Amino acid sequence: MFFSRHQVIEDLALGWLSSWAYEGKIDPNEMSQLFPSLKHLEGPAFLCSAIIKSNVGQKIESLVVNNVWAGKKDWIADLVIGLREMPKLLRLQLFSEDPEDVIDPLALDNLLRITPLLEMLDFRVGVNNFPAVVLAISHVPKLRHLIVEGEAWIAAALSREQKIDSNHEDWVFTISTVAKHCRRLVRFESCEGYAGKMDWKIQRDANGMLVNVIAIG
Repeated sequence: MFFSRHQVIEDLALGWLSSWAYEGKIDPNEMSQLFPSLKHLEGPAFLCSAIIKSNVGQKIESLVVNNVWAGKKDWIADLVIGLREMPKLLRLQLFSEDPEDVIDPLALDNLLRITPLLEMLDFRVGVNNFPAVVLAISHVPKLRHLIVEGEAWIAAALSREQKIDSNHEDWVFTISTVAKHCRRLVRFESCEGYAGKMDWKIQRDANGMLVNVIAIG
């Protein structure tokens, strides 16, 4: 009742809700009627999925999806099924509460291919197949800012066990590999960093070619 009386809501954060609190399937058409003005959405995957698959998805500019389903491994794939292009999405954040959750590169690729204007991608999900994940994010033509769990990416890039103290050369190698595939990327940010450095600037020449990677903060 509250949402039906407040249809001018543009920003909505739904909190950490369990799918068990909802019985049956959520109708995207009902979501479209409840949130006709929505532009910024944050919430658990099962609710975000229903909302962005409605006509509301065409208007969303920023989206934060939390996977709170313990043991649910295909939540991103479920998110993509039946999802149309999101032509206005600029910022996308994907989080998982499951420490064993690993990104499915194909599901990620399918999701990113329908976000043509995306500029910032933040995802805190495990990475195993580094080349496939990099290929997936390279399909985002306007991506400028990437936020990830840096040490996990380094481990995947170098095919080794994850550390907590990778050296400067390992960071530069990993970031450079990503930057060479993502030609618009100018900023790489990590949840944890080398010697306290969590923010990296990617320098390019006039033709967009990679010149250098510099820790800035």
